[in-house]
Amino acid sequence: MKVIIAENDVEMSDMIQSYLSSCGYDAMIAESSERLFALLDEGADAVLLDIGLDEEQEADITVVQSGRKLPPTIIFSAWNEARLQLAVQRVGAVAFLAKPCSLEEVEEGLRKIKTGGLSELPECDRKEEGREPPSRTRTVRPTLGD
Repeated sequence: MKVIIAENDVEMSDMIQSYLSSCGYDAMIAESSERLFALLDEGADAVLLDIGLDEEQEADITVVQSGRKLPPTIIFSAWNEARLQLAVQRVGAVAFLAKPCSLEEVEEGLRKIKTGGLSELPECDRKEEGREPPSRTRTVRPTLGD
């Protein structure tokens, strides 16, 4: 499953990418709306969209103004729940996560997208290709400016 991580915090996006890759996802990072649109042109199955992606304007407004249709999208942000619900409606997102959230919560949302929410997949705690399972204690932290 190809996933775009639209997040401008390099440390956070690297951590999410590393975790999702260890779970078998093809995770790509978009540090701006421009990069997000370029990666969308290459194709993606899902998007993790941080509302604070761009400094000038909220990412959901940028997406709406572009006229682009996103694949199934999970919005995440440190902003309040009411603001997130508005963003979810604007881009037609399937879910939102308020930061801080765990990496497992992000992966659970992607599993639900992948399966249509109809069945459970095993937790990402197995050894694959000789790799140790990812740590269950890391969390996604809020970023400044979100």
